[in-house]
Amino acid sequence: MYKLLPFEFYNICTSHHTIEVFFYILGNSVASGPDQTSSVQVKYMLMQDGVVAAGDKYNLIVSKEAVKSDFMDMRRHYLPAGTYTLVAEVKDNNNLSDVVIYRKDIIIEKIGLVQSLSDLQLLNSPVASDSEDKWTKHHLRCIPIPFKYYSPAKDQIHVYSELYKVDRLLNEDFYLKYTIAAVTSPENELLATYDRISPSALIPSLEHIDISRLTSGQFVLKLGAYSKDHVLLAESEVNFTRSNPAADQERRWLRPDRSRWL
Repeated sequence: MYKLLPFEFYNICTSHHTIEVFFYILGNSVASGPDQTSSVQVKYMLMQDGVVAAGDKYNLIVSKEAVKSDFMDMRRHYLPAGTYTLVAEVKDNNNLSDVVIYRKDIIIEKIGLVQSLSDLQLLNSPVASDSEDKWTKHHLRCIPIPFKYYSPAKDQIHVYSELYKVDRLLNEDFYLKYTIAAVTSPENELLATYDRISPSALIPSLEHIDISRLTSGQFVLKLGAYSKDHVLLAESEVNFTRSNPAADQERRWLRPDRSRWL
């Protein structure tokens, strides 16, 4: 059974932070029961100094009508700043010997008095929504893309973030700069895009970035918030993987100066 158990956190107020724990499990790696349903037991804890600060235990079930569909779920907790350890266990209910244990240290820094930037969340085709379910943020349905992997069929990155308390620092417009660079040479920006933003206490941001010409490889996406005087206010980043054989082939036909070989 293959399971992906990432986490992301978002700061939402001056004293507590939002921890979002995501679970993504490939349905075809989970056994089916006598009634042709598949299910897994999820158990996790957020520990601090040996004490359970938050956690949950529950079953995720896929009915026989949707058997072999992938499992995805998210749990949200509100915690003060500090150092935590996420310990998670996922067990196949139809094959009890199939268990995966995940452990990850999490450091939540205290929100400053002026600004803070959330993690960057890579989304799978975000759409507007008036729903009040757990997947909706600021009228946007935010379903994360599994594995942070972009196949040749995907030519856009949809990245969501939240910026806080900029109005306490600035009284004029500022800029968001999104950049993409190879993990091996992060100083060499391959793509860059800019947005002009007005200060506010809470700024949700959704950016669509064209990666149709981006070659295959491991990349880092960075978001920096800058004043009009180019002073960095806040920064966040996320890594992703891109597969694009067509762009790889085109690159082989180009000289170092980007002109084509004859």
